[in-house]
Formats: sequence, structure tokens, C-alpha cells
Amino acid sequence: MVLSEKQYLPTKDDLENEELKSLAKRLKKDTYRETLTNIVEWQERNLSYWFDRADMFILVYVLAAISFYFQPISPIIKCVSSIAFLAVPILVSIIDITFMLLLTTFFSIFVVTIFTILFLYGFPTSNNIFPIHQLIVLSMVTGAMISLWTYLVLRYRRLKHIQPSFRISDVFEMSLPVKKILEYRLAICRDYAKLTSAFLLNICSGNEIYFVRIPWHVAAAIKVNNKIYVLDQRLPITSLEKWLAYWRERFKKRKITATILSISVENGKIETKKVKKVNLQDFEIPNVDTERLSSQLANHIGLKRPRLKQSGRPDLSLPFKNYAIYYENDEITIHSMLKSFKICLEKELCGDLGRISKILIEQREKDLVLNVWTT
Repeated sequence: MVLSEKQYLPTKDDLENEELKSLAKRLKKDTYRETLTNIVEWQERNLSYWFDRADMFILVYVLAAISFYFQPISPIIKCVSSIAFLAVPILVSIIDITFMLLLTTFFSIFVVTIFTILFLYGFPTSNNIFPIHQLIVLSMVTGAMISLWTYLVLRYRRLKHIQPSFRISDVFEMSLPVKKILEYRLAICRDYAKLTSAFLLNICSGNEIYFVRIPWHVAAAIKVNNKIYVLDQRLPITSLEKWLAYWRERFKKRKITATILSISVENGKIETKKVKKVNLQDFEIPNVDTERLSSQLANHIGLKRPRLKQSGRPDLSLPFKNYAIYYENDEITIHSMLKSFKICLEKELCGDLGRISKILIEQREKDLVLNVWTT
């Protein structure tokens, strides 16, 4: 699916949201490294990835295409419509046509109901009008839609109880307002990008703020000291080059291209402007200074020196995927990476970091492993 600016660009109402402003004040600190880390950490701790919202469009698109193809309509119309369906992933970036896809699939229920009644009453020409194999396929689509809607009702009944304003139709919305993102505490990449950019426009309005877009994904970014940092859902915060290196590795491509869009606010209107395209083709995984990073982490969690001599295998080994790719000797990246390590340790040790007696970080190709000894 092609992403368009309107799916992740915050509106004036988003920037003026009172809860957002209150959060922004709490997250703002004296330094960029603390402020930016707080923004991403808050999202990592408080927002969950909305898998249903991420996958539902594709599912509805497939069901709608099948449903339309087997409708009792002219073959010429089917041929033209089939071409139109191929353009849906592009059209959705211009207009929100999710409702039309839902309407197409729900029309199957109507057709199946009518023709089932005709068959039950032995309508003599019904098979000529609507062959049985089409009825079977549309019945399957109907069953899928009923199952889908039942799943959504059951899945979100608790959220509906907590947030009465929640609507199941929001699962299919191309763009959610910041107000709902904060209420639901659920988001996908374009929601994270919208929320992060809204935070940045409130806190760091004097800096250059961007969206970085690659196929099927978008994230917010900010320029600090002539360097672009990408804030993408979870810690750590990385430079643009490292962010591209990660996605190049994830997509298993030799080359990856990102589009950089600047964000500006003029007279209360938020706009984007294409700045440039950035390519990354060659990238070598750096050799991480694990000894220094281990020492920095020990200081970060308040472990001045080991209380006991440790030997043998560590009590805990925590893998951090792709962290060697993210790593660079940079204040913002290192601080956010240390915070990420600390969050993970707090989860594993139920917040009791005082039990840690020794920490060693080791590099395993593109990953880092955090080895921990406890008392």
C-alpha cells in the first residue's frame, strides 16, 4: 500500500490537543538526548502495535476483490473493475476508499441472502442468472466477513468498555487523529509517525523536522547539530544512515532508497515538502566497542564496580537484535541505547537492578548480547 502525507501528517487540532501538550511538557528535558529518548521511551512503554489495523486493509482488499469478481454482473464490467482493483493500493494514498471495499464485501451478504432464498423456493431461472459456483464463493466471502466482524467485536469489547468512544470502524481508518491514538494506546507506523512529529513540533519547533519514508513504512525524524536522527516507535534512536542500514538488512536488499519530507507550520497550516532522496547501498557492520559500552551501561544503572568476583556462565543473557547495526559513537544514540538496555533489565529483574553484580556486552555479528551476573 502506498502511503500518502495525509495519512501521517498531524493537523492543527492534533498539535493543539491538550493531552499531547501536557505530555510534551513532561517529556521535555534540558538536553536533546534526554528529550528525544523520553519521546520514544514513552511510546515504547505506553503504546502497543496495532496488528489488526496493520493487516486488516489487505484482508478486506482481497475479500472485496474476490467478492466483486463473482458478483452477477456483466463480464465487461468485471474486466474494467479488475483493472481498477489493481490500482486500489495506489488510490488509497489519494482517497480513503476502505469504506467502498467494506461495502463491496458486505454486498455479498445481500446477494447470498437473496439468491439463497431463490434457491430454497426453487426459482426456476436462478441458476441461469447466478451459477451455483458463484453462490458458493460468495457464501465463503460472506462467512469470512461475518467471522471477521465477530472477531473484531469480541477482540475490542474490553477496549470499548474502557473507552466508550472507540469504534470498530477505526480499525480501517487510513488516518487517526492524535486524540484517538492517545486514548486507544494502539498505533501502527503512520500513527507513530504522526504522534512523534506532533511531539517534536510542540517541543523542538526550532529544529528541522522530517518524515522519512520507504516502501510500506514511515517514521519521524529531527535534525540536531546538522545530523538527522530517526525516531521510529522503539529505542534506540538512530542516525538516518543506521536506520536505512537496518531496513536494508530487514528487506534483504542490496540498495534501499528513502524519501525525506520536511515539515513546516505556517499560519496554523502544517505542510510537507520533499527535500531529497537518500540511497544506501554499501554498509559494513561496525565493530562495537563492547568494553566501553559495558562500562557506560554499568554507570547508567548505578553499578560502580562488581561486588563479587564472577566466574562461569552468566545468569542472564539477553539478545538485542540488530543493535550492532544501530551502534555508533554518538551521544544521542548511545544514551537511547543504554536506556533500552535498562528497560529490558528492569523487566527481567522486576525492577530490582541492585541484584546485578556484573555486566558484559558482547557482539555477535549484527546483534549485541547483554550478559548479566546477579547475586
